[in-house]
Amino acid sequence: MRSSTRTLLTATGSAMAASAVTAAVLLPLSGAFADPVDPPRDWGECTGPYVKGITLEEALPYLEAEGYTPAEGPLDGFEIGYVPEFAGGEPFDSVWEDDEEEWPLETSRVWIDPDGIELETWPDQNGDPADRFALWGGGLTVSVQRDDRVEDVESYLTEFQDVTVEEYFEGQDVRELESGTGFYTDTDALWVPEPGVVLTVFLWAPEWDEEYSEEYVEPVGDHDEVLKVVEGITPV
Repeated sequence: MRSSTRTLLTATGSAMAASAVTAAVLLPLSGAFADPVDPPRDWGECTGPYVKGITLEEALPYLEAEGYTPAEGPLDGFEIGYVPEFAGGEPFDSVWEDDEEEWPLETSRVWIDPDGIELETWPDQNGDPADRFALWGGGLTVSVQRDDRVEDVESYLTEFQDVTVEEYFEGQDVRELESGTGFYTDTDALWVPEPGVVLTVFLWAPEWDEEYSEEYVEPVGDHDEVLKVVEGITPV
């Protein structure tokens, strides 16, 4: 099952503390850095995190510190023509570049639910606030990766992921795009519209959470909705 690592802000803690409280959570949650805000004063006997909801405006410093900025115009040369209503939110863009150039340059856009943002504050051994990070929900994420070493989906997966198509999609019901440029499932898509360009989609609806159980942990989504998103992404 796919997961997203919550990114920790260590205000006064050590690398050991960062390692101790950084955890994996189910998608579509993501994390962001930020400077600390005023914490609650009474921690009582609590040894875990204090969690409170924050507004999108309050979360902006967290987003900015992590490299997320309000989206404007196309995403690295591509228009995103269809966003499902249930995935709507405030779109933010981010750019990630590997300093050693071992991974492709990646530009992503995520639609953040403004009503689902939380701030977690972790106390240190003395009960004083030490580490803080934000969590948010995002119904849709689209990314554009660029690297001259990519010729098609298979070359991308071999060069950068070292997996097969089936392994990449973790055993989900994988279908091939009619264009022959890639594949999609009920929550994900991966395709190479032209050499050197990789596009990915992750789509999640709140009601799909109900499909989880202890026996079956793979997400159950909607192939048709994912395909609509894919077909709505066109070059500028």
